[in-house]
Amino acid sequence: FGQFIRWMLETGRANTQPKGKIPRLKVEKKRVRRPLTADELRGLVAYLPGKEKEHGLSGTDRAVLYIIAAETGLRAGELQRLQVYNIDLKRGVVFLEKEKTKNRESAEIPLKKSRVKQLAAYLAGRNPEDPVFPLWQNVRGCEMIQADMEAAKLEIADDTGLEVKFHSTRDTFITSLNQTDAKVPEIRKLARHSMNSDLTFGTYTLITDGRLKEIIEQLPSYGWPGEQVKAMEKTA
Repeated sequence: FGQFIRWMLETGRANTQPKGKIPRLKVEKKRVRRPLTADELRGLVAYLPGKEKEHGLSGTDRAVLYIIAAETGLRAGELQRLQVYNIDLKRGVVFLEKEKTKNRESAEIPLKKSRVKQLAAYLAGRNPEDPVFPLWQNVRGCEMIQADMEAAKLEIADDTGLEVKFHSTRDTFITSLNQTDAKVPEIRKLARHSMNSDLTFGTYTLITDGRLKEIIEQLPSYGWPGEQVKAMEKTA
């Protein structure tokens, strides 16, 4: 709306600025979803391997998808745009160019050490430009995760009526970070929430990559799809 008003003024279609006369509305933010618990994620990861392909992804693919989402906080659109080369196994990070992120800022999130070898087996034989989760682009993540939870006999809604949606994996990530020894600016950094507006956190706080890796290692253990574990044991 502000851009529209500026355009009206710049092109001579308006002579006054009406924006300042519009009162601000105070809107109470309400929760619309809930995070998954660690046990629920473990239940999904244990149930899905070997299950039939749904929504363009095998059961193992979906299990890996939920793990990566809960351990990186990447959003559905960002995961859909994730390509094999975006997972840097040598450095142990997931990185995204600014063109692939919601806020159009490049992102880099550390991986757990245990995930590096597991992802190496999972991605083996793929081309760098291949999508990590193929054929998922046209699927609504909410429908997918709720169908998987129903199949795994996990409750979608809690006692308050809040439901699990795909974005719940990001809620899980941030909730889990809050249960580590991470400080507020470190959580904001990993969650990729803007720190530009905060002089103390954004300018005077130094957060090292090593410290971020330490925090990620403190996240709960969700397991790994059994098929991939067996594959790694055979090649070890």
